[in-house]
Amino acid sequence: MRDHPPGTGILSRPAVQAGIVFVLALLQGTLLFRSFFRGASTWEFAAYAEIGRNILCGHGFTTRILYPGTLAILDRRGLGAAPYTPVIQRFPLPAFVSAASQALFGSTDFGSVAGTIAFFAAWVALVYAVGRKWFSSATAAVAAAFFAFDPSGLKYFVLGNFPDIHYGALLFAFHFLLASSESRLRAKRAAALGALGGGVWLARQNFWIGLPVYLAFILLRDVDRRRGLASCGIFLAAFGAVTFPFLASAARAGALVTPDGLWNLAYLVTTKGQPWMDFRVYSLAQVLARWPQVLWKGLSSAHTMLLDLPTIWQLQFVWPLLPLGAAALPAGAPRRFGWLNLCVFALQAPLFSMLRTESGNLGVSYRYFFWACPVLILIAVHGASVLLSRWSRRGRAAALAGWAVLNACLFLPFYTHGLVAYRSGHPGGDDPSAWPEIRYFRTHTPAGSSVITNIPWLMGWYASVSAIALPNDPAAVARIAAARPSSYLFLSFIRAGSLGDYPSWLALLRPRPAALADYCLKNGFRFVGIMPGVGALIELHPQAGSAQPSASTVPSS
Repeated sequence: MRDHPPGTGILSRPAVQAGIVFVLALLQGTLLFRSFFRGASTWEFAAYAEIGRNILCGHGFTTRILYPGTLAILDRRGLGAAPYTPVIQRFPLPAFVSAASQALFGSTDFGSVAGTIAFFAAWVALVYAVGRKWFSSATAAVAAAFFAFDPSGLKYFVLGNFPDIHYGALLFAFHFLLASSESRLRAKRAAALGALGGGVWLARQNFWIGLPVYLAFILLRDVDRRRGLASCGIFLAAFGAVTFPFLASAARAGALVTPDGLWNLAYLVTTKGQPWMDFRVYSLAQVLARWPQVLWKGLSSAHTMLLDLPTIWQLQFVWPLLPLGAAALPAGAPRRFGWLNLCVFALQAPLFSMLRTESGNLGVSYRYFFWACPVLILIAVHGASVLLSRWSRRGRAAALAGWAVLNACLFLPFYTHGLVAYRSGHPGGDDPSAWPEIRYFRTHTPAGSSVITNIPWLMGWYASVSAIALPNDPAAVARIAAARPSSYLFLSFIRAGSLGDYPSWLALLRPRPAALADYCLKNGFRFVGIMPGVGALIELHPQAGSAQPSASTVPSS
């Protein structure tokens, strides 16, 4: 075995160290999955898992889990009744990553989320690699550890299978490569950046927000404006080549971009309910016609964000060090990296304030901004290293230890307690595949038919049936069933079903029990009965002469 001089051994190589960080983060993610995962607690988890399974089974980029709003768009194009409908409301990259990980580990919960765990581990390794390149090994190690153990990232966003992890990891790499580029951007570099930008867009379409910043960066850094314009053209051509197939597919399905932005813009402007739960197609003109409400909502949400900012992602003890770290960023690529992220954040914040703000849920708030989390941590840790560099070694160690303890006091409770919002509240336990309603619909739903329910993600993934989300208006059920063959309506009583978000349905369930039976009689449905403690089952197309009991118990299998 060859001897290496001190500091030149294989373990001292940056790539090897980053690889070790990746493996450790991968093991950490796997361990946390085994310790904390209790079933698909989010729409995103089941949606991407189900799309990935469809890809593996040869059905392409399709889904059978639909919002009423999604179904309305597809129905306008004559695609709503298809057994497997085109995906217009989820992003391609996370779905194909889920398909690849399911190919390796099987179509299981772990198989569907393993790719997201790998992306997060790669993101942690990137934080380490960038920190080591621009700052120091100590700064890199502390920043990577802080990010890896931030409970918002791994315990909640990763285990929730959110696409923000794929988006954040790729955007971090994109910002690093763009900031590190020479002022004269060569054609190959511009093409590579454009292709990577296309990959970021496939992970989440938010990439559109930063596109003007990136083009301005490429153009203005080159003293030769013509050459800068040529580089922008090459960048856009490569970006278009990567994104065009999915843009064309979405356009054919009736949604060039995902409808989420329009739905979130309409929220609390044209409707008090969840717009995606309305069986209708919203138009931008209808929403912007109420522009004063849109602006007022934006101001209110921006104020809420400013109040929440110091506590998001458990970074309370990171924020005070940010100004010092930002002021001490070395000239060149590190400073450009900081400005790139700041400009994109400054663009996204006011735009997203006019949408639906995900705040007030400690641990899982502001996930659309989570791409900035490791950037903030990296700059803050650099600020800490600048501050501590003037202290004695003993004082430096004590200060660093105290800072770590303060952060641990914030992190640890999130690893010892689960968030209520991430628990199903099902009396049958934490394994959805064993729930009686899942078993029932798995065996009783006719091929090519759907279930309308307030837990469609669980039905679609675990029962392997077509599932449509419960609409805001009970009167819309008949129209949904006409647009897409549907056999059952199932009202789940568990916490995950969030019946509190459906005041019109609650009015049918309480305080007058007969109201639900009257609703069924009026629409020609049959109230089958109650699964005790679980939900109410209604048959949408009863056979002639079927009895309509006022109450009964539904068998679980």
